Amino acid sequence: MIRKALVVDDDPMVLCLLEYILESKDYNVTRATDGDQAIKVLETEDFDLVITDLQMGQTSGFDVIRKAKAFNYRTLVIMITGVCDPSKEAEAFHHGADDYLPKPFSLGNFLERLQLQELTHFYSPVTTIQKEFSVGKVSE
Repeated sequence: MIRKALVVDDDPMVLCLLEYILESKDYNVTRATDGDQAIKVLETEDFDLVITDLQMGQTSGFDVIRKAKAFNYRTLVIMITGVCDPSKEAEAFHHGADDYLPKPFSLGNFLERLQLQELTHFYSPVTTIQKEFSVGKVSE
């Protein structure tokens, strides 16, 4: 199943890397280079995943998190940032982030965290049980 992802960062290299990784995992990726652009895109499209930087000019990653969750509370949101401040991490979770990853991060660490969040977010045990029951796999 192809999912939709929005990647928000003012660093073109980070955008390219994340786009490449996500496309290899069957995501259809939309890029935004700042928070204002991200919010405009969020107003017109629904996303399964939003990855956002914290500091990108006028509109912060916190604003992007709030808007993404306001438009669809089920959207998986991951904040990535070079800001090393535990209070910013707590604030990200307060605004609705599902995960927080400090830069620089390894590709392996990013993929592990993304996979864990996907399993938790998109594949709940209830959904799996419902699927098994509907195809007759659950027996009494």
